[in-house]
Amino acid sequence: MAQTTMVPAATRAPKAGKRNVMPPVLRGFLWAAIGFVVVNTFVDIVDPFRGHPFVTGPSATFGWVAAVIGWLLGVGVWESVALPLFGYKDRWHEKSTGWRRYFEYSTDHKVIGLQYLGSAMGGFLIAGAVAMLMRIQLMSDHLTIFHYPSNYLTAVGIHGTIMMFSVANVALLGGFGNYMVPMMIGSRSTAFPKLSGISVWLVPAGILTVLFSPLLGAWTTGWRGYEPLASQDANGILYYYLGVAALTMSTFIVGLNMVTTVMFRRAQGMTWSRLPLFAWGQLTVGLLVLIWIPEIQTTFVLALLEKLVPFNFFAATGSVMSYWVQAASVGAIPRRAGVGCD
Repeated sequence: MAQTTMVPAATRAPKAGKRNVMPPVLRGFLWAAIGFVVVNTFVDIVDPFRGHPFVTGPSATFGWVAAVIGWLLGVGVWESVALPLFGYKDRWHEKSTGWRRYFEYSTDHKVIGLQYLGSAMGGFLIAGAVAMLMRIQLMSDHLTIFHYPSNYLTAVGIHGTIMMFSVANVALLGGFGNYMVPMMIGSRSTAFPKLSGISVWLVPAGILTVLFSPLLGAWTTGWRGYEPLASQDANGILYYYLGVAALTMSTFIVGLNMVTTVMFRRAQGMTWSRLPLFAWGQLTVGLLVLIWIPEIQTTFVLALLEKLVPFNFFAATGSVMSYWVQAASVGAIPRRAGVGCD
């Protein structure tokens, strides 16, 4: 029999260490920064009307799109959705325990619900801090915090936008809806878990976009983005439109997910008459969201094109009333009996 030579443990080759992977959130920020710089530079090169600034309205818009895509891919969409979509081996595994799973892409409806609530709480704190600055300013008889009236009006718009689109909408429908509705109707998950896992990461992207919009210039229209006043603002209004687009798209996906889940993922025996009242409320709100979100997004798309191209949708050669009719139809502008649009 051949003798077996025992190798001392001290002389054995060490095992390959576990590969250190960058945290998904940090990787998302890095990929977002790279996407913005690359696309912004490319648009600056090919834009014949670029002028002297490195960051222009068109370049900032296309750079933002690249940044959001990089952000989503970085937080985990690359391994979980993009690679399997193109036929590559799925390298993503859902974490079942640990606090780190709340800071990366997930398909667990409970994790997604808590991520929505965390994003809404972050938006609430940011908007609340801006509101405190506004109140400190109002305590003085001269400009101390904000050096120009336009800066104060921009703060008003940032506060209202974040509170309305990332707290009021997201917390109830995205947070409590994702967390509680599947358990109430006897479902293990929502109808579109992967899509829901993507939509939750649009919320911090939208909040940060609105928060840093003054870097491109002040905007004075408040959280409603009135036209034709908005077309006269600086390029900061572009990031208002883009930030709201990200936030409302997240809300639209949540509404679609809740409606589909309640309608088609109920457990056997969970009839409509036995459906809990909270689930009925989520279904109703989801249906309303599916109706009004596309309409208001259309308004903002027209306003964005008006600012970039422009198409003169709301100028003297176009129809200012088209914006007001759209806004009034979704309740953004109150209707008064016997009085036309202001």
